[in-house]
Amino acid sequence: MAATYNLPLVLLSISLAFLVSYTAVNLALRMMSMSSSRRTRALWHIGGTFSMGIGILGMHFTGMLAFELPLTVTYDALVIFVSWLLVIIARMTVLRVLSRGDKAWMFGLVVP
Repeated sequence: MAATYNLPLVLLSISLAFLVSYTAVNLALRMMSMSSSRRTRALWHIGGTFSMGIGILGMHFTGMLAFELPLTVTYDALVIFVSWLLVIIARMTVLRVLSRGDKAWMFGLVVP
């Protein structure tokens, strides 16, 4: 059984990974710079968490679509939902750690 890759979809998946990573870092930096209001930080945290979760899931499934097999592949909605929840929980943890201080030096970026 020979499997192939669809190169345009692989490149799209890689591009999505870059865009999602940039968005996550940008949102984390904004959370750190807006420390005056807890509500504002919470909104940035929620936005960053869900945008990263959706982006990771989109990148992952685009990569899976790029892998072409000579048989029918199906996906279980419950497994997809649980994996998305795990991504959300992991992302929430990362954003919480990053928002606890000035860690912009970790990314080599400057907050505007």
